[in-house]
Amino acid sequence: MPTRSGAGFQCPQSGGAPQGDGKRRRRSSPPPTPPTARTPTQSCGAPACLKQLGEEDEHFVLRPCNHILCTLCAFKSQVDRCSLPQRCPVCAGYPESCVYVGKDARQEVPNKASNSIEYTRVNIPQLCVYEQHKDGLKKGDITQAVALTMNTVEIRSGDGNNRYYHRDTVTSMFALRKDRDAKDKNRLLHFANPAQAFIEMQAFGAALHATVLKPSLEAGLLPILSPRELLELRCSMEGRRVLDALLYGMATGEVEFDGEKFLRRDVQDDQRQFCSTIAAADLLLQNVRDKPGYFQLLLFTLMEKQRLTRNFSDLLSAFRLAPSRAYAHSDQIQKVLDNSKHGLKIGPRDLVILLFDNVGFKVLGRQAGYDQYTIFNIVIITEAQLKSAGFYRDDDASNRISRKRRHTWRDRIKNVSTDEEKTQLARQVFGINATDYEILSCCVLEDILFAIDNSEKLVAGNRSSITKLPRFDLIVNEQTRDIMDRLLAVGDSATSSTLAASTQSQASAGIIPRNYLPRDVDDGLEIAGPGLLNSVRDNGLEDDSGAVVGENRYGRNGTKLQVEKIDLSAKSSVDAIMQYSVTFAENQLAEWRRTKHKYPADAEEPIASTIIGLGCDGQPAAQAQRILFDEYEVYRYGNDSAYPEHLFVSPGGFHMVLKLLNVNGEIFEDILREIVGAWRNSTDKVNFFIWPNDPNQRKLEEKWFQLASNHVAVQHLKKTKGDKVTAVEVDDFMLERARQYPLCALFLLENRASKIVKLMINSERMGDQTGCVKHFFSAMRLAMPLFAVTHKTDYMMLCTELLIWYDCASDAERLIYERFIFTRLTANGKSCFHDLFVELSVMDTRQVCGRVSVKGLETKLKHAAATIPTVSGRDSSAQTLRGNAGGTSRHRTCVNLSNDPMYCQFYSAVEKLEAMRIWSDEPPRIKRKGRGDHYDICDGEILSVPGGELDASILESHKIGVDRTQEYGIYYCIDNYGKSTRTQAEVDLSKRDMTVDSIKQSMERAMILGTSVKSRDFQPKWCTIALIKKEIDSHCQDLQVMGKDSIEAPSLRKVSSKHDMISALIKFRKKIFDDHPGVRQDIETRISEKFEKARQTTKKSRVELLKSTLFRLSDSVRSLDRYNAK
Repeated sequence: MPTRSGAGFQCPQSGGAPQGDGKRRRRSSPPPTPPTARTPTQSCGAPACLKQLGEEDEHFVLRPCNHILCTLCAFKSQVDRCSLPQRCPVCAGYPESCVYVGKDARQEVPNKASNSIEYTRVNIPQLCVYEQHKDGLKKGDITQAVALTMNTVEIRSGDGNNRYYHRDTVTSMFALRKDRDAKDKNRLLHFANPAQAFIEMQAFGAALHATVLKPSLEAGLLPILSPRELLELRCSMEGRRVLDALLYGMATGEVEFDGEKFLRRDVQDDQRQFCSTIAAADLLLQNVRDKPGYFQLLLFTLMEKQRLTRNFSDLLSAFRLAPSRAYAHSDQIQKVLDNSKHGLKIGPRDLVILLFDNVGFKVLGRQAGYDQYTIFNIVIITEAQLKSAGFYRDDDASNRISRKRRHTWRDRIKNVSTDEEKTQLARQVFGINATDYEILSCCVLEDILFAIDNSEKLVAGNRSSITKLPRFDLIVNEQTRDIMDRLLAVGDSATSSTLAASTQSQASAGIIPRNYLPRDVDDGLEIAGPGLLNSVRDNGLEDDSGAVVGENRYGRNGTKLQVEKIDLSAKSSVDAIMQYSVTFAENQLAEWRRTKHKYPADAEEPIASTIIGLGCDGQPAAQAQRILFDEYEVYRYGNDSAYPEHLFVSPGGFHMVLKLLNVNGEIFEDILREIVGAWRNSTDKVNFFIWPNDPNQRKLEEKWFQLASNHVAVQHLKKTKGDKVTAVEVDDFMLERARQYPLCALFLLENRASKIVKLMINSERMGDQTGCVKHFFSAMRLAMPLFAVTHKTDYMMLCTELLIWYDCASDAERLIYERFIFTRLTANGKSCFHDLFVELSVMDTRQVCGRVSVKGLETKLKHAAATIPTVSGRDSSAQTLRGNAGGTSRHRTCVNLSNDPMYCQFYSAVEKLEAMRIWSDEPPRIKRKGRGDHYDICDGEILSVPGGELDASILESHKIGVDRTQEYGIYYCIDNYGKSTRTQAEVDLSKRDMTVDSIKQSMERAMILGTSVKSRDFQPKWCTIALIKKEIDSHCQDLQVMGKDSIEAPSLRKVSSKHDMISALIKFRKKIFDDHPGVRQDIETRISEKFEKARQTTKKSRVELLKSTLFRLSDSVRSLDRYNAK
């Protein structure tokens, strides 16, 4: 049995007893007994002494053996025993007590350590365990005998001011036996007596409870840490616990502790062992505290982002893996209360920007559908930030930023009357200018120059190892090329994703106590509500100087989240949001008038009087613009108007990039499907690339395709001109191939279109953490012709209205847009489009609330909006255990060209381009469908692509789009500005036939419209009344040409429905075909010849087309030494 023992054997010596360290303490003794009669013949019983004792001699009588010892032999037995219990020198027994006999006194002193087994168990466990299992060890029945001993020593207070030394000892013993029949080497040993071992270990564990478990408790309110942060805490000296060391040593058998090893990526097994240890320690500590520990809080935050059943949550709580349901409920209430109490009032000269987007949750069941909510990012630009941008110069009125608008668009178009003036104005505002072409030319030639400079690294012979290249997907000009080359050499990840040197240092990846951060929620905010919210503040931590340092995406941008159950697709919802923003600004101005006396007499008015900013994606932005058009038609921005003229709704760049990528896929589907199919082996995977839902789906692979195209052209040109070639020579080589073959011209057009996408994407990260509006507008003007030939009506309106607003905006409005609306900051200080910023908030919300509508979803969304700004929006490296502790990560400063050609998009694209001979000295060719490598040679007259032949006008799609853009700008932005309904009959923005399948479909529809006499053929939606009426008129004209007026045409005035129109056409057509059988054949021939002629192209027409600046590029850029030096 386990034994707990106090002090050891005591002997009567001056009223005390010797202790473990030789000290003495007072003891209460029994009253003295009368002296006994002395026998003069007494002698000491010790065999080596036998001293005769007289009547006056002191001696000891041992009980129960009654042997007598003289004083000297009694002390000698104490010295000889060492750490063993006292033994009688006569009979070798263990006395239970001894009687001291003196001259005038007699006193009995009990022996507390009289039993040898109990005494040795407490004081000499190694001897006791050996004696106890000696026979079993000798016989081989027992493999190991184990004794666990723990001693606690303390000084206790006695009576009065006395203090004494106290020792407490716990010893547990058990034996292990080897199982010779066990097959698992880890199960060779088992307990010889499991029941006894269970009792022994429980007693020893109970002793550790107060000495190891309780001291490992951490006091105070525990912060919520990410997995990486918790691992870093436990590996640091300040965060280590004795309990962790005990459990880790017991679990692994290791003595040494290496915290740095657990933080590295390459020792995952050791890391997992240590993680299980610290999790087990928190589970044990949960038994002695009333609040969850670090591990429980960590798992609790992850559980909030999952869809768990109540039973499963209760099961985790029962096993102490997660907090209880009651704690979770009280935690939600407390978080919302804390967020309501803490905040920073919005000053009257702050600027509020409202960014919003819809978030839908799927409704399951018989009445399936979507629950639509709208998520708002309320961004507060403080007065201090505005001052740093140059506003509010109260003491220097002469250097203030002008708030006067350059002009009003309606006033400007009043002065334009002639067609020439209208065309000039449209080209000036909406047309592609020389600067736009220069920016595009730099992007094209820089990509070619990069392929030339890295030619040796890209050749097939260098596949022995992974090749590191600069981030060429971020290179758009000479400056960005220099930055990317420097980042590759230095490995500086601080500015790797921003295309200009940033002065802001990266925050350290330390441990951040998230629930200590100030919250920024107030329940008083309602969409379209009357009040002004005065408690939105920046999330952040205060540094030593008291400045607030943002620590996550929301903190960096001073952003508060709010979710409302409104459908953003409804016009009334967008109207309510716009009215809310106006009310917010009006309340700020009212607050300014109330507190104006606190400012200098000539202080600048709030920015809210200059611009009211909103940001969203394309659909609500277009809806908002139509609302403004309708509002102006009624009120003309008068006193009764709900919206002031300075209300500005910004369409987001992220969705514009996404739309442009889809346009690129629509136009170049056939050739992209052939190239991308080289490494994507299914139709769905290829479609994922051609029509992405996220730009990242495409740009990660698009860059390798573009690099491969330039690389193949460089390599073929080197074969004829030698190793030294220039970027201009390579571009001329590609132009010459495009003049000779229409397929090469199509690839060159795709190359230019991809550079427009690249410019728009990289405009997000150029500049000093604000993006580059100049490059964005250039890319937008270059992209508008592509929108015009693919029926992107909303984006045509958004682009033209944004260009109009910027053309008329004041210096102050432009600066606000460029610095605070165009982009926002991510968690690591990099700029992103403002609609992408909201999409990241949608992602954070979905992690908490999922994608399916459930009971109580609205309440859950309210709680998520209150807590997400303090626990989400962080750098992803802090959310994983491995993080970046193993060294500086280089994935942001370079790209790795794989040495495995089977899984490398670059080598696959190179192989496909070389097989098609796009950039070579031979005619291009197309692989036939089916097995085997059989190719068809492409000639210079027909635009043949994989799968068929295309309309040659696709090569002129950008040129046609330029003309359509100009026509659109004149009609809707000059002649009929403010017209909210825009139809194809007014300005043709119809989608052109860009693919083989669409051309086949168009030809089938033309045949149906021209020759069909079946009613069901005219039922689809594409067959409109206008088309049917056009066919009736066409038949009438044919009859007039033929001189056959005997067949009476139907009276169209009496026709009121599509059904009647179809019936009239069929009756009319049947009469014509019956009386004139050759008419049908003539129509069919005419349609076939039309489509056949559309496929044909001549070298002369391509030469003229390729003289355009889009293909030829800017002469000023082509003449630069950088692109002509060998």
